[in-house]
Amino acid sequence: MRIGLYGGTFDPFHNGHLALAIGVAEMRALDQVWFVPAAVSPFKMGHQQTPAIHRLEMVRRAIAPLPFFRVLELELHRAAPSYTIDTVEALIQADGQLGVSHDYALILGDDMMADFPKWHRVDELVGLAEVLVGRRGGHHPVPQHGSAPVREALRAGATSTPIMEMSGTEIRERLQRGQCCIHLLTQPVLQYIEEHSLYI
Repeated sequence: MRIGLYGGTFDPFHNGHLALAIGVAEMRALDQVWFVPAAVSPFKMGHQQTPAIHRLEMVRRAIAPLPFFRVLELELHRAAPSYTIDTVEALIQADGQLGVSHDYALILGDDMMADFPKWHRVDELVGLAEVLVGRRGGHHPVPQHGSAPVREALRAGATSTPIMEMSGTEIRERLQRGQCCIHLLTQPVLQYIEEHSLYI
């Protein structure tokens, strides 16, 4: 199978995440997308996050109607910070033990491209997994820093998809102010947030 790995803190999991995953999966003929909630992102060390149990459940509820989506909890059970290379290597090793072989691809939003060349062991990572970047024409050019293989992986993986402009920070602030977020979050996620009094 061709499996897309979409990692992030998902704090909260919003409609922009869904739009990116569906768009890249359709354009790049992915069989499945596995969402990988991070325990702590290396780029958000020291940043206060919603407990993992809540972030995990929000992802589960949001993707429940989509049979080709699933959640991978691997990084939540690993000591922080979460490194994508460790996850990909663990999946490949598990495939070998089971006698199967999957093609893995990383799903990124184009807002993540600038930092991608700084990822842990990134040159090895692009040798193990394709990099698929959901983007719109003329938006967020490929960074000029980083190695040639990394820059080429970002160029080759550019995927035209509709992207919904929103951020977790914006949504958390709207929730804190008591503003409407039904256009930004699925109903199950919004209901879960209300049930557990998150972000207030």
